[in-house]
Amino acid sequence: MRKWGKVFGLLCLAQASNSYADAQLLKEPQVQVFVNQMVKKEHLSRKEVESAILAAHIRPDIVEKMDRPYEAKPWDVYAQLFLTASRIQAGAEFWKKHQNTLMQAEKHYGVPAQIIVSILGVETLYGQRQGDIRVLDALSTLAFHYPKRQAYFQYELKEYLLMCHEHHLNPTAQVGSYAGAMGQGQFMPGSYRRWAVKYQGNGAPDIIHNSDDAIMSIANYLNQHGWQSHQMIAQQAHASNQICQQLSMNLKKATYRYQDVVRCGVKPLQSTWVHPNQAGVLQMDIAKGHEYWIGYPNFYVILTYNSSPLYGLAVYLLSESIAKQV
Repeated sequence: MRKWGKVFGLLCLAQASNSYADAQLLKEPQVQVFVNQMVKKEHLSRKEVESAILAAHIRPDIVEKMDRPYEAKPWDVYAQLFLTASRIQAGAEFWKKHQNTLMQAEKHYGVPAQIIVSILGVETLYGQRQGDIRVLDALSTLAFHYPKRQAYFQYELKEYLLMCHEHHLNPTAQVGSYAGAMGQGQFMPGSYRRWAVKYQGNGAPDIIHNSDDAIMSIANYLNQHGWQSHQMIAQQAHASNQICQQLSMNLKKATYRYQDVVRCGVKPLQSTWVHPNQAGVLQMDIAKGHEYWIGYPNFYVILTYNSSPLYGLAVYLLSESIAKQV
């Protein structure tokens, strides 16, 4: 079996200039609570947990990036970052190279190949840009120095230390995004432990080097979150000047009946006889006002991967463009 130090990344040989070792971190009350919980509830040794915390470097630049994400941009600006000719062409080439695995993933999990490929394209440019920040540094910084989402990142730090313990990994050796996501599909540690799957053979899924494992893991994730085979994802819509006031925009699930959405003044630009009964409405900010979309349940499954409607639309539209090239 491949050594796990290679599976999740290379050991960082140089300390980033915008990070610092916080010798006092372990003494903070919230950190002591975290350590005690890892020992009592997760049954890790105190030495193992404290050694990891002491090895963490706090990175203020990570907090800055969290407060100005890509998703803060207007939709038309955001879309231009991902719906490029080069990304579409690279997606078509990736699809052709891994078509057998994608066919198996689609057959087994019911998730279209184009959606799997598109997620890989948006997340890491098909594995080319997986991140170079130590996961330990990212999660420790956000778990203890980012109050907005402290509970979430403490949970992911817990999952990361458990992952390292289970697979005999050096916690300082794994690299990923500034939010602690890893691999071609940018799985957080908790997602890896629950939904990453291996394409062939035994051992742990290698979602960094093995595209087949990454493909299957994304398909399994979407399937487990409710993907419905052969269902529409989204449609661009026209909104009348008198949209019902009670119609909320940009929710996290398909809250309304399709008929009620249309009755409230939001109609698809291209009508179809076949569509899911449940729907939601997206109001996307653009330079000249707003752009409207109707999202169906599968669109909101994509949002479980990343909760931004901009992300969901980018994945959907990139998938459609890639499919036309294959």
